[in-house]
Parts: sequence; C-alpha cells; structure tokens
Amino acid sequence: MHDGAALAAGCASWHDALTGKRILITGASGYLAAALLSQLAAIDCRIVRLSGRALSAMPGAARAQVVDLEGDSRDAALIE
Repeated sequence: MHDGAALAAGCASWHDALTGKRILITGASGYLAAALLSQLAAIDCRIVRLSGRALSAMPGAARAQVVDLEGDSRDAALIE
C-alpha cells in the first residue's frame, strides 16, 4: 500500500519536472497514448502527438498546447 502523502509528493514533482517541456508522444492514435495525454493535458507544456494516421481532435486541453503531426517517427525533418 502507498503512503498517500508520498504519492501526492511524487505526482507534484512529476508535474513540476514536465512544466515548460516539449513532450513527443509517438503512436498517438493508440489507447496508451490517449491515456497518457489525458494526464499530461493538465500540465503547462507543449505536447506533440505523432501518428502514422490522422488523429481525432483532442477534447479541451486544460493547460497543454497540443500539436498534431501525421507521419513516421524515423523522419528526422518531421520531428524538428
């Protein structure tokens, strides 16, 4: 069982560590990416969703700026 205070402190430091960062999510059309995105949306960061196919619109990102890219992660020009 987790100590609630320790767990909350860990979440706060995780949140602080990602604030202001650019985060790339590959395979963004998948289930795990959607779950991750729902957690990251509350952080003041820039999220780049990369998928090999068109992505559906993201419902209301609270604080995160979300950019969608369609393509292959092996394409270095696309990632820059």
